[in-house]
Amino acid sequence: MATTRMSHDDRSTQLLDVAEALFTTRGYDKVSVEDIARGAGVSRPIVYQHFGSKEGLFLACAIRAREEFEASLTAAHLASDGDLATFVERGGNLLFDLLFDQPSRWALLFSGAVGESGDLAVQLSQLRFSTVGKLGLLAGEYAPGLDTEELQAFANAISGISDSFCRWSLHNPEIPRSRILGYYRDFITSAITAAQLRSAERARARIQERVVEERALAEG
Repeated sequence: MATTRMSHDDRSTQLLDVAEALFTTRGYDKVSVEDIARGAGVSRPIVYQHFGSKEGLFLACAIRAREEFEASLTAAHLASDGDLATFVERGGNLLFDLLFDQPSRWALLFSGAVGESGDLAVQLSQLRFSTVGKLGLLAGEYAPGLDTEELQAFANAISGISDSFCRWSLHNPEIPRSRILGYYRDFITSAITAAQLRSAERARARIQERVVEERALAEG
């Protein structure tokens, strides 16, 4: 098969683009390496040379999608000037932009609709948890009073809430996106703010307990 000569990086990008489109429209199990090679205008050995296997290619697609999403999330954080509500709204906009403008990319990242099994399922799950972990780190910038466990709990909750809001929006197209985004922003912001208040109250209680203990020791 005659192929157009490309640099290694350009060929890898082309294969990722073709594979992502096929995986997210047909489903993982219904796509073969031959399909991907044909779509890219190359032979199967070229695909194996770049990614090793169909599983490796799918994983590379998922990694690329997550890296790009996480970079956008970090940019939203940097542009929010330390304001929690602004960050949550910008993050929500990223999700809705994916959902409506790049539905195949959203499916790759969040829907779980693409077939997954065995080691591939484990690796994809690890990628999702990695994204949640990074979300927790970003959330910590807006909630300095929360400990690591609390931040991770919120990151996992936000991940689930985000998925639910996106699906709700899909099933209720008559509700304006701006209104759904407002609900999303207010719900998450209120929850994190309330958690910060509870954390501050616990911290004050611990300080008071230490004061009482030290006073008792001094008097004893």
